[in-house]
Amino acid sequence: MKILTFVFFIGLSKYGVESKKKFDILNTGRYLKLSEQYEFLKEISELAEDTVQLEVIGNTYIEGKDYQNDIYLVTIGNNSDYVVFFDCGNHAREWISSAVCLYLIQELASVFENADEHSENVMLNYQWQFIPVLNPDGYHLSHVKDRMQRKNGRPVSSMNLTQEQNDACRCDVHPDECSGVDLNRNFPGGFGKGNQRFVRESNLPCFEMYRGAHALSEPETLALDKHISSLDDKVLAAISIHSYGKEIYYPQGWLPDDHKNQIKGENKTLLTDFADAFNEKLKFVVGNAAKLLGEEELEGGGSDDYYYMTKNINLTYTIELDPHVDDYATSFELSPTEIPDVGAKVWNAIKLMAEKLEELYPQ
Repeated sequence: MKILTFVFFIGLSKYGVESKKKFDILNTGRYLKLSEQYEFLKEISELAEDTVQLEVIGNTYIEGKDYQNDIYLVTIGNNSDYVVFFDCGNHAREWISSAVCLYLIQELASVFENADEHSENVMLNYQWQFIPVLNPDGYHLSHVKDRMQRKNGRPVSSMNLTQEQNDACRCDVHPDECSGVDLNRNFPGGFGKGNQRFVRESNLPCFEMYRGAHALSEPETLALDKHISSLDDKVLAAISIHSYGKEIYYPQGWLPDDHKNQIKGENKTLLTDFADAFNEKLKFVVGNAAKLLGEEELEGGGSDDYYYMTKNINLTYTIELDPHVDDYATSFELSPTEIPDVGAKVWNAIKLMAEKLEELYPQ
């Protein structure tokens, strides 16, 4: 304990972040590489060993691919409590997603570790779970190969492409242009459904929204599904963190707004009221894909649709972080100087989530 206190006193971690608090070890001045993310997760789980659990729930092994990465789950809180779940880093190039989730993990670790029997923070009433980077292969590739990498690392050699797919994409000639599956189009719940353009293009591996051979065809989405299924009915809210646009989407992103099966009535009221509650600190735009993007952008297979339609989780959203949708020049390459501000903003939002959950589901 004396040695740990001394390290804390000089205020330095191996990430070079000066801090006055035991748990301030995250470098929020730059986007961490995959290996650095994993080092942070291991360090924070050791520092907060009483409340933070780190476990591997799968890996990215695919036959024909010469590398693989582990998929980590971070759990903060008590196993007896209901769960608020986040998937992050689904799309590789959206670096701010994982950066913010690491920020949230650090803040929650501090809250839980510093709590005592007299603490009244409502966040303590829930278990918080994160997959900090669902797409580790793609995230790594976005650092070392293609900054705009979106999909995972599935090689073309592992795809059983039809003649039609190969003729349209010429994957035999341009394998790099066909590799990878868009994980956020690979979930059941609107899989392969949407507007006419999406239905066609999401079936072609040379497009960035390629949905894969079938729902849950990828080791990453399969690992998430296996974990969520193990929780039964313990998940109160499930949120997918993305960028960019400063928008909050509720599910069924493949359906027109006036479709007979679109979310209506009490279900819609619940979704909009909960979003409005935590959006007080974000000031984002709230709605479904049809309203916010237009019917030409209807696309299914996202994790929010999966949580809502397949796992019957009532409160599910996709949150698109900064920058604003008009700021295309920065878009996916948001400056790392923005990490602390965006992280703090989302941190304040999830505090409001806990308060609203307390109102909806009194302990």
